[in-house]
Parts: sequence; C-alpha cells; structure tokens
Amino acid sequence: MVGNLDDELLKQRNQAILDQYRDSNNAMIDFSKMALRGTMLLNGAAVIPIVYSKSSGLYECAIIFGVGALLSVCASGFAYFTQWAITGLYAQAFHMNAKTEAEVAALKKAERQATRCRPLEKISRYLSIALVAASLVAFGYGLSTAYTSTKEMNKMPELKVYLEGAAKP
Repeated sequence: MVGNLDDELLKQRNQAILDQYRDSNNAMIDFSKMALRGTMLLNGAAVIPIVYSKSSGLYECAIIFGVGALLSVCASGFAYFTQWAITGLYAQAFHMNAKTEAEVAALKKAERQATRCRPLEKISRYLSIALVAASLVAFGYGLSTAYTSTKEMNKMPELKVYLEGAAKP
C-alpha cells in the first residue's frame, strides 16, 4: 500500500513539473512568435510601397527591407529549431519514471544527450536573437536609405516637373 502511494505521489509530482515546464515553454514560444512575426511584418510591409512606387531610386531600400525580412525568417527557423531541441530532449527525461535498471540507464542516456546539446541550444538561441537584431538594424538602415533617396529625388528637376504636371487638373 505504501509503495503504491509513493508511486502515485511521484507520478503526480512529475506531472506537476511537466505541466509547469509545458506552460513556461508555451509562454516563451508565444512571446518569440510575436517578436519574430513583428520583425517579418515590419520589413515585409516596408517593401510594398517602395515596389509599388516603381521608383528606381528606392530599389536599394526594397532590397534592404527584403534582407531584413529574410533575416527574420531565418531567426524564426532557428527559434523553432531551438524549441524542438529543448522540448525533444527534455521530454524524454520528464516522461521516464525510472524503476528498473534499464529505465535508469535510458534516463541517464537521455540526460547525457540533453547535456551534450546544451551548447548547441545556446548557440541557436543566441543566433536567433542576433538575427532578429540584424533584421531590426536592416529596417532602420532601410528607412534611412529611403529617406535620403526621397530627399535626393525631390531635388531632381525632372521629377518636380512631373509632379507639378500631375497636380494640375
């Protein structure tokens, strides 16, 4: 009777730890998704008016914004890879309730795999953060380039004549 009670308490404890881990991980994933989607939308939305304007002076800006969107997509990929690595390896350790020698050996093997992958997880996590930061830098640089390009375009006499002609009814 006491052995069954201990097993039941151990299972409940493991389930509580797993639920806490899952909730924490889901919150982290949701926050990461928002940040990644935000940078992708930011850069992607900036390209649309530039391409629509068909102004050759702004194509460099469109390329910069496109690179920013690409960096954001790469960051999303690394973030999902990191999530997969973390949850895949640690899930084994959470689900094992080692009682026999074979189960203990399998649990130790899962823990060794998780320990070996920790540097890879850190690298992937930091790379994701760096890619998001680079995406934001590309957005800022693209805005700066677009601003200077439009200033230079406004100084062009042929553009002023075109704009004045378009403004007349």
